Amino acid sequence: MNAKFIMQEDVAKLYANISELHKQVVISGKTLDEYLSKEKVVLDTNIPVEEFTLDMSDEDAVSTDFENVKRVYKAMMGLSNSQASDERIWLAYSFDVCKNYMNYRWPAKEESMVNNRWLFGYTAKRSLFRHGIARLWWIGRCTYDANRTDPFELTAYVINKQDIINQLLDIGFNGNKELVLAVIEALRDMEKDGKTVGREEIRSVSRYINSLGSMYLIDTLTRAEVYAKVKEIF
Repeated sequence: MNAKFIMQEDVAKLYANISELHKQVVISGKTLDEYLSKEKVVLDTNIPVEEFTLDMSDEDAVSTDFENVKRVYKAMMGLSNSQASDERIWLAYSFDVCKNYMNYRWPAKEESMVNNRWLFGYTAKRSLFRHGIARLWWIGRCTYDANRTDPFELTAYVINKQDIINQLLDIGFNGNKELVLAVIEALRDMEKDGKTVGREEIRSVSRYINSLGSMYLIDTLTRAEVYAKVKEIF
């Protein structure tokens, strides 16, 4: 099967009246076809992906995040970063393919939830880690390490650290995956050593990494060097 998408003109119509989108599609359950009075809103791209379902088995929806990161990323691993940055793809999933999941994980009792979790309501980059489906793929993208026995070992650590997602993954340097993996591994290991890794510590690491960028050609640093530098600041 192929990944889905929505034409840009239809995306614009979704943003044009979020209040009605909320009432008619999210609350009342209209399909996008019905809402936009169009025969077929969600179309196929030419990007092959695997079919997947999302875990909605737990009363605590947050507890399913790790499993669903794995399912989405493994199924759609073939997406390039550029393709996975395209809201036309992710809106097809939040409003159609994975709509039941969205109502389970991000029930939109208020319009703001539609804007922030169903649409791309933040900046384009930040929205990748806020959108209900895109975030699952991007957390997987930034934490999947094929060199580990369990490639999702660091994912399991990050998924319970919302501040890492907010401060490290979506701000400034997630283009360098080796850098991100080094930082996450260092934080995980410091916590194993009994050190506190909370919001302030993560912010400190984020500031430190950004400062490294002004002192070094940061892409020339090895993963081991970045790991060591992060551990040095605590």
